[in-house]
Amino acid sequence: MALKKVETFLALQNTPVGVLETVKENIGNDRITDRDLDRITVPLGGGLNWTVPTLGGEDSAKTLDGIIVHWTAPRAYWATGLEAGGNAPPDCSSHNGEMGYGQPGGECFTCPLNQWGSAEGGGGKACKEKRMLFLLRATDLLPIVIQAPSTSIQTVKKYLLRLASQGLPYWSVLTQLSLEKAQSSTGISYSRIAPKSSGPVPEEQREKLAEYVAAIKPIIGYMVNTDIERDEA
Repeated sequence: MALKKVETFLALQNTPVGVLETVKENIGNDRITDRDLDRITVPLGGGLNWTVPTLGGEDSAKTLDGIIVHWTAPRAYWATGLEAGGNAPPDCSSHNGEMGYGQPGGECFTCPLNQWGSAEGGGGKACKEKRMLFLLRATDLLPIVIQAPSTSIQTVKKYLLRLASQGLPYWSVLTQLSLEKAQSSTGISYSRIAPKSSGPVPEEQREKLAEYVAAIKPIIGYMVNTDIERDEA
C-alpha cells in the first residue's frame, strides 16, 4: 500500500463528524471497545506474515501500514496456567498499566507479580504486559488494533521514543509494522514487531488528522479490564 499521498486516507477525506455519523448509522449508541474493532495478533513460532481480517475473509500481508492514532498499555494476571485457565477472565488487570483491579490489585509498578522472575519457572513476569496499537489504514474510517505481546514492547517503545526525540507525535508520521524472527534464551523462535516510519504526515494534513484523533479517542479509548486476549507471550 502506497502511503506517500496522505490525502488518499479515507478518514481524512471526511470530517470527524462525518466519521462519527457513519459509525452511529451502523451501531447506534453502542459503546465501542477495542475488542469490537478488528484485532490482529503477532503470529506464533517466528512467522513473518500478518493475518488481516477483511470483508472478504482473512488475508495475508507482509506489513501493516498506516497512522497510529492511539495506544494503550494494559496488563493482566491469571493465577492459573493457560491450560487450566482457558479463556477465563484475568484475576487482576489494568487498562493503563498503572493501577490493577482484582486480586491482588493495587499499584502495578510495585506489585511483586510485575517483577522479572515472578513468572512460573522464573522466566519473565507473572503479570503479562501488552501494547495495543490503534492503526488507521488508508482505506478505513476506523483503526485496527494490533496486540503487541511483551516480547515486542521494547521495539515499539524504542520506536516511539525515536519519534519523540525528533519532536514527532506518534500520530504525525506514517508507520509501517513488519515482523522479524527472534529467539529466546531457551532457543524458542518467536515473532517480534519491527516498526519504522515511512515519513511524516504532510503539514497541511496534520490539523485534520489531529481533529480525527480528538474525535475518535472517546470512541476507541474505552477498554474494560477483561479485553486483553490471552496468549503465551
